[in-house]
Amino acid sequence: MGNDEAKKKNHKFQIDCGFRIYKMYNNSPFKMLGVKELSDFIIPPKELSSSNLTFEYWLKERKNEKININIYSLLTRKMKEYEITVNEDDNNGGILGCEVNYENYISAQTKLLHVLSIKNKSYAQDNVFLIKDQDYIIGLKSLNDGKFYSLNNDKFKELIIEFSDVLNRNKGKDCELYVYNVKRGAKVILIKLPTNKKFSLGCDVAYGKIHEFPMKSENDEDEEKKGLKD
Repeated sequence: MGNDEAKKKNHKFQIDCGFRIYKMYNNSPFKMLGVKELSDFIIPPKELSSSNLTFEYWLKERKNEKININIYSLLTRKMKEYEITVNEDDNNGGILGCEVNYENYISAQTKLLHVLSIKNKSYAQDNVFLIKDQDYIIGLKSLNDGKFYSLNNDKFKELIIEFSDVLNRNKGKDCELYVYNVKRGAKVILIKLPTNKKFSLGCDVAYGKIHEFPMKSENDEDEEKKGLKD
């Protein structure tokens, strides 16, 4: 599934946690169901909470079978069940065709940075092409070691320090920056972080109740998914 958390033996699944979908490949059984990158979480079956099986092993035992999987949507703040057929082949994101990260899906609606303004001629403007008011920074992945960095702190100041720390630890490396845009949806932006002594993106961000992950009505979501199938 493209994530070490899914593969660990003796991994104990935690309440309110699931696998956030960061990237979906064309072979993913979720692709035509309207499941979305960055806003949707794959929820492991409850039976795994009292088992030593990993989610990946549980899936591999069901290759080519139809199974029911719960998906939690940040857009609607609701859970929905989908029927999928598990891939035979585990190339391109594994047997679910996704790159994922194990995170708390309840607190995820606040663990982000809302872009409010962008400094002229900054890295955010010239290299990342962030859009003020519309963009939310979700996380970053280093392409050198494949490690995901999601935003986890509950306090704004510490969250800013944490994200700045992640950027500076990955200076000179190729990375993917994960951004959610209210109009376009998920954006995966390939960047090479410069080697400046103290690097920042060059944008003002906000965090808190009024800057939570944007919501959509279930009717809007259903209409989008219907359009994918037509």
